[in-house]
Amino acid sequence: MLVLWYFIFGLIFGVLSSMAVKDKGRDQTGWFFIGFLFGLFGLIGALIISDNKNEQLDETIIENETIFLECPNCNAKIERQTKYCGKCGISLKEFCFNCKTKNRIDAKYCGNCGKELYKLK
Repeated sequence: MLVLWYFIFGLIFGVLSSMAVKDKGRDQTGWFFIGFLFGLFGLIGALIISDNKNEQLDETIIENETIFLECPNCNAKIERQTKYCGKCGISLKEFCFNCKTKNRIDAKYCGNCGKELYKLK
């Protein structure tokens, strides 16, 4: 009888954990099993885990296998390896494409939002 209750609560916490990570860009099947096995602790983990979608550049556009970004100054579509915007001429190697803040050329992370800066070659 105790095993049946554990199974029922495992299903409940598994479904709740899976639903909690649905909009966070995380694997729902994996979080179902975490919720099933760890119960309330799995659900708490699913609720507090960071949003995986925030770790990706929202401005990235892919067309015909070419990756484009938006210029932080004029919002023109530019190729990823471009060092200067073809429309406004601004240097792109110092800008954070996440929050559009100008950073030092030797900075690895944005001083405003903390995201890792894309390094141009």
